[in-house]
Amino acid sequence: MRRVRELAALVLLAAALLPSGCTALQPGTSPPPTPPDLTQPTPADTDPEATMPRAELPPSGEVPAELFEQIAQEAAALAGVAVADLDVDRAAAVTWSDTSLGCPEHDQAYAQVLTDGYWVVLVANGQQLDFRASEQGEVKLCPPGQGRPPIDAAQ
Repeated sequence: MRRVRELAALVLLAAALLPSGCTALQPGTSPPPTPPDLTQPTPADTDPEATMPRAELPPSGEVPAELFEQIAQEAAALAGVAVADLDVDRAAAVTWSDTSLGCPEHDQAYAQVLTDGYWVVLVANGQQLDFRASEQGEVKLCPPGQGRPPIDAAQ
């Protein structure tokens, strides 16, 4: 958004430096449109989804937006990057084989029940961050090589 504002400012500056009166309005023509007021906030300034490319957002209905945002914030903090610098490798509603969410910890017991949840894999600086979540909002980062895939991924 900043680049767009800088470009718009340069265009306005160039237009201001052109000699006025280079072209006269022909009878019956309208004056050129007034440039937008770049000092006022736009939807892209206030709506994070308006500034993120669609490919970076979770598929509609797959992962709740609030949960995805929580995971993206955590991933960005861990990787030391901005949320906008994350790429989405996976964001899906899934069913885990137990309450470990496919990422068991050693010496820990888990209920052996089907557990609906979400699988979100984000990429920052070439590193995959594998997040598992339950429908109740439990979120955990699964260390590389420790995770198992879900038994069912929603299509």
